[in-house]
Amino acid sequence: METTKPTLGDTALEAWRNWRALPWQNLPCFGQALGVGEFCWQANQAKPAGQELHRVINELATRPATESEEDEVWDCMLNGALRIYTRRNGIGIPKTPVTILHEMTGNRMESGLTG
Repeated sequence: METTKPTLGDTALEAWRNWRALPWQNLPCFGQALGVGEFCWQANQAKPAGQELHRVINELATRPATESEEDEVWDCMLNGALRIYTRRNGIGIPKTPVTILHEMTGNRMESGLTG
């Protein structure tokens, strides 16, 4: 029996946009990019989508992702190496995912970009 892994889209672009647009899921939503780190989206009205990718530093702090980090996270999305999940956040609270929204598969996704 083959089990389907959760996904936020059929293409990398669709999954990326859906991750960015996720409302608060009663818990914060994060993405673990294999070999890169943990990231989340934060509101920033100066950005066209109204959101900015942030690198998680610790339980209490994030910083805007560099362009290079954002490119690496996108590459992880394309290559099936990005897990998106909700988890509790706070000092002394385990960082174990509560709900997996998009699972790492190791399989390359279609980009969804045209041209």
